[in-house]
This record gives sequence, structure tokens and C-alpha cells, in this order.
Amino acid sequence: MSEESIIVEAKLQLKEKDTLIKEFEASCIANKTRNMFQNGGSSEPRKACLLAVRDNIDMQIKHYKKELVHE
Repeated sequence: MSEESIIVEAKLQLKEKDTLIKEFEASCIANKTRNMFQNGGSSEPRKACLLAVRDNIDMQIKHYKKELVHE
């Protein structure tokens, strides 16, 4: 038996011309355990991490927009 780790990292930079305005970052680690009865791939954990990273950055953007409104 073995355990396979999947790491997904994302960075989104908001720039105006050549000036960095804001940077959003997110990461996710998923583990996929394999045993002698299952040789499953890593597509489900990878997909789950991609969705989690997307959702995290989306939430950061929403909070950033709220901060801009209150300034």
C-alpha cells in the first residue's frame, strides 16, 4: 500500500499596466491511498483540489471587492 500526495497551487495577479495591484494565492493538498485491491488514479483528488483552489481564490476576490467598496 502507498499514499500519493497531490499538490495544487495557484496564483492570480491583478495588475494595472505594469503595477501589481493585488495578488491572490491558494493551495490544496490531497492524498490518494492505494491498496492491493484498488489501483485508482489521482483524477478525483486532483479535480477536488482544482475546485477548492478556484473557490478559495474566488472568495478572496469577493472579499477584496467588498474592501474596495468600504474604502
